[in-house]
Amino acid sequence: MKIPFLYNLRSVLQRPYSTALTALGIALVVAVFIGMLALANGFRAALAKTGSNANVIVLRRGADSELSSGLPRETASMIAASPHVATGAVNTMYAAISARSPEIAVLMTLGFRPFSVLTSFLVEAAIIAAVGGLVGCLIAIPINGLVTSTTNWASFSEIAFSFRITPLLLLIGFLFAVVMGIIGGFFPAWRAARLRVIQALR
Repeated sequence: MKIPFLYNLRSVLQRPYSTALTALGIALVVAVFIGMLALANGFRAALAKTGSNANVIVLRRGADSELSSGLPRETASMIAASPHVATGAVNTMYAAISARSPEIAVLMTLGFRPFSVLTSFLVEAAIIAAVGGLVGCLIAIPINGLVTSTTNWASFSEIAFSFRITPLLLLIGFLFAVVMGIIGGFFPAWRAARLRVIQALR
């Protein structure tokens, strides 16, 4: 027996605060994720190949490249932590689904199979994550075109570049939110669906 999709929609609407906080947590992670991609996209565009192949660049002795750039310690730390951005989205959804183990037990008591319960909760996690992804995209859009700069220590000049948010980056951010939401909702729902009803009700 399958759980109707209407149950998921009602469940999302009946928990406005929990749903909003979970979606907001995912939205903030997605906004940071898109911001990092937009920064890299703008930096690549600033360093794109331009000019004529007939032009040459004379480098000083000891220099091995045209551009030598320095980053503040805070920026370096942020970039170093970027591979773990996904952890925030997964943990947010994990906590939201884990708190609903008793509800999973009640559904199983009513005769729903564990697979149906797991699928239902994954659909709900995807809905909340999709809402969070859309909000995260909206939060990130205002930084599009924001200009920042870095220093070329070889020539002591400043290189300016802007954040570049494209439709592709927004799509990547949205899909990132949905995938992380499903991953975060899968493990607690799968664990609760495998528990005995009495254990899950505790």
